[in-house]
Amino acid sequence: MPLEEIAFAQEFKTDAQKLEMQQKFNAGKLRVLVSGSQLETGFNGQKKLGLEAHLTVPWRPDQVEQRDGRILRQGNENPEVEIRRYVTQGRDGRPSFDSYMWQTLETKKKFISQVMAGNSEIRTMEDVVEAALTYAEVKAIATGNPLIMEKAEVDSRVSQLAEQKRSYLNQAHVHFW
Repeated sequence: MPLEEIAFAQEFKTDAQKLEMQQKFNAGKLRVLVSGSQLETGFNGQKKLGLEAHLTVPWRPDQVEQRDGRILRQGNENPEVEIRRYVTQGRDGRPSFDSYMWQTLETKKKFISQVMAGNSEIRTMEDVVEAALTYAEVKAIATGNPLIMEKAEVDSRVSQLAEQKRSYLNQAHVHFW
């Protein structure tokens, strides 16, 4: 593939440059376009899209939907399209950071869906912020050392239980007075 058919979206900084990139992509003059968040909104380059590859995991479920919306759109001239999601594999039976991020997205999506559906049977929902990795857990995943990961998990669980105890005692105090 000729080098001039490959582009990086972050190199197109002005509105005029972005429009030129979009036009070249829709005309098939650019065949590979590498992007981070630059193309999540406002990019109408769907005419020739045949393959979308997620190399990173975004933080919000709507960002995944926005990315996929680039290729699953009216005006795409391809009768079939493909979406790929690349993730790193964990070591020693431990999850990778990518798998943690996809799990976090799943938790957020479930919460959003429950709220949007107005499900009144739901009494509590784990706070998404509480589900975030601690610095120790990120370090443990990065090192791949199962003992560091185990310690981080135990520390996290102890913190969760301490918070539950505080919450319980606060509620018990309110009910007895």
